[in-house]
Amino acid sequence: NDFTQVDVSQNVFDAGMAVGFDAANETILILGGQSSLRQLRTCKDFVVEQQSDLSISGEIYGNSQFYTQLNDMLWMIETGGQSFIRLDTVTRQIDEQSISIPIDVGHLACLASMQSANGDEYLFVVGGYAGGDLNTLQIYDISSGQW
Repeated sequence: NDFTQVDVSQNVFDAGMAVGFDAANETILILGGQSSLRQLRTCKDFVVEQQSDLSISGEIYGNSQFYTQLNDMLWMIETGGQSFIRLDTVTRQIDEQSISIPIDVGHLACLASMQSANGDEYLFVVGGYAGGDLNTLQIYDISSGQW
């Protein structure tokens, strides 16, 4: 068994949070969640090192795989499902993107990412809920800034 069991009595973990990894500092980044919509917690060896409030207007919370990490950038669909929030996992700079998602996906869409062999980067927004279940795939080309 390669899993490590840890004491989570510090209440670090929450429902609906986004999780990223800073490889350079071997640090886990935990953002948002049901009871901490605008907080960033950094953990090393499953112990919270720092907890801080994020200066953002949006909220970070989802009921699906609403986040993805591509290299050092953690991308999240903001709770309203209308745009992205991204965090540089190394500098901890957070940016509420002015990138609007063409079809509002609510807090139930899934987000995936990939980098092609030629270096182009893409985000895939799958499904969601906007007054009803969505059967959609929206592709954003990060390199060109085009949907």
